[in-house]
Amino acid sequence: MLLFLSKAHNLRGALQRSYISEFLPLDDMHRIHTFAGKVVGFEVISHSFWHMLRWGLAGDIRLLWTHVTGITGLISLLVTPLIVWPMLFTTLRKSIPFEWRKAAHYLSIVWGVAICFHAPKRYIGYIMGSAVGVYALDWLYGWCFQIHRAETVRFTRLGTAVELVWEHPSGFRSDGAGYVYICLPWISKTEWHAFSLVKHPTLPNHSCVCMATVGDWTKKVHAALAKPCARPAWIYGPFPSSFSTASGFDKLITVASGFGITSAISAVVHLGETRQVHLIWMCRDAELIEFYMKTIQFHTDAWTFIYYTGTQRKLVLGTRPENPRLKVITGRPDLEALVLGIIDNAESGIPLCPKLMKRALESERRIFDKSTKQCFCDALERALEAYSYDELFALAIGNSAPVNGTPPSQVDLPGFIKMVRSVCTVEGDSRERSEEWLTDEDLLCVVNSIDVLRGSRRSSWQGGLNRKEVEKVVEALRIRAEELSVKRTNSSLSMRTLPKLRRPSRDLRRTYGLKDVNDKGERKWMLNGWQMMYCGGAKPVVDTLEAIHEKYKLPLRVESYAW
Repeated sequence: MLLFLSKAHNLRGALQRSYISEFLPLDDMHRIHTFAGKVVGFEVISHSFWHMLRWGLAGDIRLLWTHVTGITGLISLLVTPLIVWPMLFTTLRKSIPFEWRKAAHYLSIVWGVAICFHAPKRYIGYIMGSAVGVYALDWLYGWCFQIHRAETVRFTRLGTAVELVWEHPSGFRSDGAGYVYICLPWISKTEWHAFSLVKHPTLPNHSCVCMATVGDWTKKVHAALAKPCARPAWIYGPFPSSFSTASGFDKLITVASGFGITSAISAVVHLGETRQVHLIWMCRDAELIEFYMKTIQFHTDAWTFIYYTGTQRKLVLGTRPENPRLKVITGRPDLEALVLGIIDNAESGIPLCPKLMKRALESERRIFDKSTKQCFCDALERALEAYSYDELFALAIGNSAPVNGTPPSQVDLPGFIKMVRSVCTVEGDSRERSEEWLTDEDLLCVVNSIDVLRGSRRSSWQGGLNRKEVEKVVEALRIRAEELSVKRTNSSLSMRTLPKLRRPSRDLRRTYGLKDVNDKGERKWMLNGWQMMYCGGAKPVVDTLEAIHEKYKLPLRVESYAW
């Protein structure tokens, strides 16, 4: 019954908005669903084994295919591994595409109906029938009244991610939290995928989601969006998530890893005006950090720590942020020391660890104190991650002038310059400054240096460049960027010299070198009104946060879509 009732999304959403939510764990039903699935997955196999053993020893094994109990039991036994194992075992979850696992999971309908007829002389039909019936009615109601068509969804490629922004269609109610299912009919008319919902920080009555390209479906979406575009989408929801309990606390520490930032940002945007919402974000995707640093106005009364753990390329963030409590740091955090430091600072005014602040200062010098040319080098590196050479050539062709009224087949100089400037933007730079680091003469010099490969040196763009020549020009720019990057790295401090946070000792106050806080007395009082929230798929982070929860009795909510 829990398996089916926990997935009655619309009923759960209605109850979540009622007084009943104070007594039922409606915000964490997915965890209950997972627990029930593990129990049922084991019990079905165990139950079936002993039945077949008893029937076999008694000479009644024919009941397995001649009696309704045996037939329904055999059906449930056969479909149970297909329903449970691909979602339960990590190896299968990673090796089987999500679409296949989701399709196999819907065999639970067959399983539930079979159980309804499993023991005809008992009341199992009424018991299981009520749960399956509620689920079926909830599903029917959702498909008839809760699926909304967003006529214009703006899609923007963010490196290896895609952002979707839409205006709320009629009937779509959102408070900036929860998650939605999205179907893009121009990709697949039958596939629905869940994403954390974020209230748009600048556009009223708008929401957005950010999807990572980790599966076949999202890779198709990413490939179809070489240019920003607007297309329709079907949106099912929203539904409450674990983060829906955030409004019950006045001080929050949101922890996120990777694309789990969407739920955390939802709390920052939705609750930041009335509550202290501190953020700790660990991410190796530079494009994602750049996007949210550009989009979100983080509040100055709460700490924001963004840890860049990637090694593929450097961050391109433009000017240094004015918010003194926004820190961008390379490497990984010591979560326990950082969480307690934030709480002590907010409650008692105790400064954060000096070594942590020194580490943040060194990281920010590397990220923000760059010349304009260095910013362009990093921006070019970013562009080559986000776009293929075919896509760059198509963008350049689109910006080139027509020839005799027909679309051009080769790239001219203005078209090439517009393409490079469009994909190598440096946030915070003006048009005049961008022209300082990207002049027509610079590009001509590069083209002339590689055009000798065709057997003749040219000093003009007469005739334009074809696909292979555009690739050579861009590659030459990349090599020049690498040379400048190496010079900059050699002239800077090595990353290995950056100070690291010490691991917390038994007396965590030694980490800060400041006054003592009694964990059993004063700290317990300080934690009143605080909650930690985590969204992401990093098990070591979950283990660390759960250890903090057990040690200090600090409330914790975990949201994950590891389906």
